[in-house]
Amino acid sequence: DFQVAGIENFNNEACYALKGKNSTSYYSVKMGLKTGEVKTTLGQTVTVKFGDYKEVNGIKLPYQFSQEAEPMNMDFTVKSYDLNKATDADFK
Repeated sequence: DFQVAGIENFNNEACYALKGKNSTSYYSVKMGLKTGEVKTTLGQTVTVKFGDYKEVNGIKLPYQFSQEAEPMNMDFTVKSYDLNKATDADFK
């Protein structure tokens, strides 16, 4: 179960906060896109931030994201997405 908890500042942006039992997802008020999420698992909090959205086959997808989980922080850059490449033969 998730509930809209109002508007909160996340990554220097006004975002709608959707709170669940162990996680909160943030969606930009301005763009409507997911800007990040904070999850707590086994006592550790992991923050993921999404950005640099570009359109691929009519869908906006993030090309940059970062993960903050002490003691390790990681930054990722997506080079490309391949969408809808599966055929019926892939499921046999």
